[in-house]
Amino acid sequence: MKNKVLGLSALLFIAAAAIWTLTIAPRWTQRLPPGWSWKSRSVATVRLPDPNTGRFATETMAAPQVFEAGITNNGSRPTAVKVRDRYTGYDAATDQVVWEYLFSASVDPETGRHLNPKYRDDYFVFPRNVEKKTYKIRYSFFKGIPVAFQQEDMVGGLNAYVFAYKGDADVTDTYAGTPDFPGIKIDAGQEVRCSDDGFVFKAWVEPITGEIIKLENSCYSGDYTYDIATGKKLKPLQSWGGVTAGDDVTTHVRSLERERSRMLWVTRYVPGLLLLAGLASAGLLLTSVIAVRRRTA
Repeated sequence: MKNKVLGLSALLFIAAAAIWTLTIAPRWTQRLPPGWSWKSRSVATVRLPDPNTGRFATETMAAPQVFEAGITNNGSRPTAVKVRDRYTGYDAATDQVVWEYLFSASVDPETGRHLNPKYRDDYFVFPRNVEKKTYKIRYSFFKGIPVAFQQEDMVGGLNAYVFAYKGDADVTDTYAGTPDFPGIKIDAGQEVRCSDDGFVFKAWVEPITGEIIKLENSCYSGDYTYDIATGKKLKPLQSWGGVTAGDDVTTHVRSLERERSRMLWVTRYVPGLLLLAGLASAGLLLTSVIAVRRRTA
């Protein structure tokens, strides 16, 4: 009777570990669950071109701006979510909107990848359990840029993977404006690019959750209009750069400490304990069987 109980216990615990890992854990660790959102404020500086020289001189520096980027999952379906990204710049002195860009996409809620067939290799957000490799990121004004793993770093006591990109960037869409912000008119046959391959993207990512703790991006070489046919640089627009504000980094760290702990319990600790219980029961069963055989030998 005892051996039957031990055998049944072993099977139940091992089966429970498998069921938990294959069915329950994925549901509780979905990358973009209903109601998910991410926000970040970055303190940024913007330099405007001197009307006489066209150079981005310090005396024509605009007031520092505070940028807010928010992404919200407005509802979930089994295989797709519509994710909306709002990127807004405010004048720090007047609190008036001076720049705004809206972007939305259909995304796989499990992986964070785009569902548009043209961008199936691109990620709207970093996935769970981030690897030390290169990811193509497409959200806001980032158009499938390849961000490569650089190193591990500590941010507020939390381990992070640092991903970075430096190079060319087409930012034409960011100047199109919105119904509430007129933007800047770009003539036909022209586009806006960060000059001299000077666009920089750098993200500190918590590897278990895939969430960004800290974000830095810039184009200090300046955004210019270019003639598409000839590739000629035409008109300077602005030089800019920003990094996540310190209080937002602290908020992200505290939130991710809790989320990271929850992820570890759901994906590792609970199934691991169930599996250990099953193996322990199997070990006791084996010991009991051996003992019985020795007594009857």
